[in-house]
Amino acid sequence: MDGAHYYCETIRLLKKWKVRQKEAFLSDGIRDKIKYVLTRGDLRPIRLAAPNDGLKSFIKKHKLRKITVHGLRHTHASILFEAGASIKEV
Repeated sequence: MDGAHYYCETIRLLKKWKVRQKEAFLSDGIRDKIKYVLTRGDLRPIRLAAPNDGLKSFIKKHKLRKITVHGLRHTHASILFEAGASIKEV
């Protein structure tokens, strides 16, 4: 797979997430416009530390090597380069 494929797949997944998120909010009676990809129940954005907190908990539970969300970002970029993606695509 080339880098363009990964880019398109990421966009597709984000659009799918947005639809699911909207459906979940509508089922809870929330009709406000969603401004953020990741929100709390009251539609405020999640805390900046929340992804790392969740990842840390997951790592501890499954006894994995420690890594941050930022570290995962770099790992993902490395995998894309290895798969043939260009710097622009990554």
